[in-house]
Amino acid sequence: LFCPAKAFELCKCWPSVRKRLNEWQPPDIVDWQALWMTPWSPSHLLSSSALISTVTTEMKRETILLYQTLFSQNLADQPLFQWPSEAERELFDKRIMFLKRLVICLGVCGVHCVERENGIDRHTWPYPLASVFCHGGRILMRLQGVQAREMLNFLLLGDKDGWSWESKGVPSPLYSRMAGSHGAKVDHSGQIMETKLTATSAIGGPHLGMDLPIGGLGNPTPSNCLDNFKVGPSGVPFRQDAKGDQTSSARYQHGHLYIRWDDHGTRPIPRLALPASTVRPGVDEPQYSVE
Repeated sequence: LFCPAKAFELCKCWPSVRKRLNEWQPPDIVDWQALWMTPWSPSHLLSSSALISTVTTEMKRETILLYQTLFSQNLADQPLFQWPSEAERELFDKRIMFLKRLVICLGVCGVHCVERENGIDRHTWPYPLASVFCHGGRILMRLQGVQAREMLNFLLLGDKDGWSWESKGVPSPLYSRMAGSHGAKVDHSGQIMETKLTATSAIGGPHLGMDLPIGGLGNPTPSNCLDNFKVGPSGVPFRQDAKGDQTSSARYQHGHLYIRWDDHGTRPIPRLALPASTVRPGVDEPQYSVE
């Protein structure tokens, strides 16, 4: 019985677990090849049910990919990678913990979206949190009372005071980038707005990057599955021969995180005050938030 989808249902993006099927853990290379592919076709724009089905499938696959990125090293029965040094292993752990803390942060604080570019009517993100990190999307985070470097220290080290940027520079595995494509500004009402950087404005400033093992350490890569390549600890594919020797393919990079921060200074943003009849002196005085 064919029952085309009439509305998007978030629950259908949740991977299934039943008897011998566990979609959270693709069992073989064929399943991984399908996981990396998209069901999208331009013809889906002609049918709402086809479009809903495509979006649901895409987001389920994104959920699995993020799960594997965060936990593949914990799911394996044997070592997935021959570490050249303990320092390399520590950098990998920092990448994964950065992502885990970022997911928790967004899950707790909430994510909103707008229908139009730089729109002001925000809506709660109605899709899986994993999809926030996919398709080259950008997330604008507003920090109040927290310095950007403190936030990055927390995400990377679990301690906002865990690294001195002034004396030690950028902490690994983060690194400085020369340029970026987008920036942010704040309008008169305190709304954060994304801006497109061009020419010299794209060069310089606090541009940072971090390479990520999207898909999960040791899992098959999308375009080289038949060559037995796997995702490396920084997203660079590798493969092992019968002797356990590893060869990397620097032509590919499966996962990159771009970070930029802007200090918009201090500005008072008035909040809605309580009615005069309900104001308690010294308790409910008009307040201002500082950005």
